Amino acid sequence: MNSKYRVIKFKKNKFEKIDDLISLEEPLEISIKYNDQDKWVVSSLSITMRTPGHDEDLVRGFLFNEQIIKNLDDINNIESIGDKVGQYKIRNKILVTINNS
Repeated sequence: MNSKYRVIKFKKNKFEKIDDLISLEEPLEISIKYNDQDKWVVSSLSITMRTPGHDEDLVRGFLFNEQIIKNLDDINNIESIGDKVGQYKIRNKILVTINNS
């Protein structure tokens, strides 16, 4: 996700105001929900910084890379939760339900 940011550029011995594109970065909290002896448990797993967008793909890759899942079928559901925050009203929390029953 990008945003325009007004900057002053110095070029050829003069200043000019231009719009520059910057990438936004927001925190993302990843929590997992899993079954433990017939009880659902929710556990916060990680907080990472990311450029918002495609959060579900990021989480799938993270869980696979950390060997929490072995394949995509190990994930039952991924949902964005929590309040929408900031200028762009982005949710910064993801809850992943794992198929482990």
